[in-house]
Amino acid sequence: MKPTKLVEPLPPNPNIHEFLAYHIDKSEFTQREIATACGFGRPSMISMIKSGDTRMPLERLGVMAAVLSLDLGELFKLWMKTYYPETLKALLHHAMKRQGTLGEVPGLSRHRAK
Repeated sequence: MKPTKLVEPLPPNPNIHEFLAYHIDKSEFTQREIATACGFGRPSMISMIKSGDTRMPLERLGVMAAVLSLDLGELFKLWMKTYYPETLKALLHHAMKRQGTLGEVPGLSRHRAK
């Protein structure tokens, strides 16, 4: 457990580093405890992620979300927005175009419950 400290407010439209820094600082866990839970060999990795000096590894995102009690889907979306904004934009655009009933998706209408 770490001592309580004053946490800076989360900036509007934060990137993944700012978002994680806010939630790590707000967390009841020390950076060492978070680093251990995430499988990082050194607690300095947490500082490097918070500052933006290194990327948050995608393969550790689920553990980080669990440790900080964050929604993994929202954290992944922010990860994509930070590192691959054009890819995220294209994926969301494609998903919005495909949204609709099963009958609107070719070949799926025959799988509706009968």
